[in-house]
Amino acid sequence: MSSANTLTLKITGMTCAHCVRATTQALEKVPGVEKAAVTLEPGSALVLGDADPLALIAAVGEAGYEAEIQDNATAPTPAGSDHVLLYTSPGCPDCAAVRRYLEAHHITYEERDVTAPGIADEAKSRYGIRVAPITVIDGEPIWGTFADQKPKLDARIPQG
Repeated sequence: MSSANTLTLKITGMTCAHCVRATTQALEKVPGVEKAAVTLEPGSALVLGDADPLALIAAVGEAGYEAEIQDNATAPTPAGSDHVLLYTSPGCPDCAAVRRYLEAHHITYEERDVTAPGIADEAKSRYGIRVAPITVIDGEPIWGTFADQKPKLDARIPQG
């Protein structure tokens, strides 16, 4: 993990995976941002780096959404991890179960909808899997039903 600061933004106005991608791209263009992880629900961004908070808010605004600084506390991430990526599809009960699990453990994650253009192909080319849910922790994919994923998630995510 970098020694840079972590800032949490509350973002409103996002309604889909495209919104998440647009916001992530806008934030990652701001000088000083090392990484941005944007989630649709609850509408937040975890930004790692030394960027000016006002520049982050402005970048989100230019992307068409509203942002405010939520706090300066870092959200927990799995042991040794910088990033959690969750590939989902609408109406998928196992996707919803993984999402609830991550949120119950206060894990910040980036969500990508495999039904959006190019996203399933992205998952396939990066991880060899294209069927949701796929949970990627620190670059390592976990896939299958929630029941299949839960023991692996339990092993990677701090309990307590």
